[in-house]
Amino acid sequence: MLRGQPGQARLLTDVKRRGIDQLLATEARAGAALTLTIDARLQFVAERELAAAVALHNAASGSVVAMNPKDGQIYALASYPTYDPNLPPQAGGKRLGPPEPRHLGAVRAGDRASRS
Repeated sequence: MLRGQPGQARLLTDVKRRGIDQLLATEARAGAALTLTIDARLQFVAERELAAAVALHNAASGSVVAMNPKDGQIYALASYPTYDPNLPPQAGGKRLGPPEPRHLGAVRAGDRASRS
């Protein structure tokens, strides 16, 4: 389970609600660690090439998943047109046109996520 469990404590107070004594009812438990395996360079290439392929083939949309089949690590996930939850839908519940692929900027050689 990724989410941890909160702890509980009981606090004994005086009439002015100042703490006198604290009893720990349950200890807080940390959640499980999550290691991301997205490769920033591969993600950039996947988004760029997917946008080009959708435009070349006049497709309405497309998706890419780059995964290691041996251990299930995900190296890149891309879909086009991209989704921005901050943009409200346009007339008829559809956006008026596909957005431009987002620009990820320069990717440095050391930007890969840990693959441990």
